[in-house]
Amino acid sequence: MFSWLLRTVSPQQNPNIYKYWDGFKCRYADPQQLWLKLWSDPDCDPEADFPSAHGMDGKGNDVPFDVEAHARVLVLIAKIFDVKPWEEGKGGLTVEQMFMLQTEYLVYMNELKKKRDRLQQSLRRSAGKSSEPTPTTPPEQELSSTPTTSQNDKLQLP
Repeated sequence: MFSWLLRTVSPQQNPNIYKYWDGFKCRYADPQQLWLKLWSDPDCDPEADFPSAHGMDGKGNDVPFDVEAHARVLVLIAKIFDVKPWEEGKGGLTVEQMFMLQTEYLVYMNELKKKRDRLQQSLRRSAGKSSEPTPTTPPEQELSSTPTTSQNDKLQLP
């Protein structure tokens, strides 16, 4: 009777659900949950490891390639997206596909942030200024609106 309702909210049609290929099938995930996993991993620091794992920064400038960072990022990608590295006879994702998955996800999150920023700007005009965290804000900054000790150290007072 209500099957039409289930179709309207399916992950395939929901723009707030991230869709990706895991080497075997299409998968769907909450992009915010993936983001929390990305920033909470104790073994990999995305800000430090991503550029050196790729040999370039986000602006396309060359940075020294780091084999250990490369390995840490591959492990992080496998954990976050629950994907398996490619093995003959078993399937999975190649190293290039894993890095493409990471890149596509980060582009998706950047686009999500832009959409959210545009929405917040229009809402601010009608309802006053808001201090909502953006989807690209590391989770520890989202937890509280008051600065933490480490944030206080960086805070510059007049």
